[in-house]
Amino acid sequence: MTIAIAGLNRKPGHIEVDPYNGYLFWLIPGSTSNSGLFRLDLGDISNGVKHEVKPLQMIQGGNLGAFAIDHTRFRILVPSQNDNTMISVSLDG
Repeated sequence: MTIAIAGLNRKPGHIEVDPYNGYLFWLIPGSTSNSGLFRLDLGDISNGVKHEVKPLQMIQGGNLGAFAIDHTRFRILVPSQNDNTMISVSLDG
């Protein structure tokens, strides 16, 4: 077992690993600047050696729901519960 990311301010509402493209995604619910959809490259995990890895915040806030990864189109589908819409984001961010 290896710690991928530490120091999260709040508990993630949804976590998913994309083994095809090598990313870890998680969703912090809420409408603050610390909430949203985040991505971490699995290649950046240090296997116990401490170093600073900053995850990419792909979408900020917005009261987002559980997401789905579309591997064939290289996209993430995220529902925006405030607007009752679906957001499509590239895996690259």
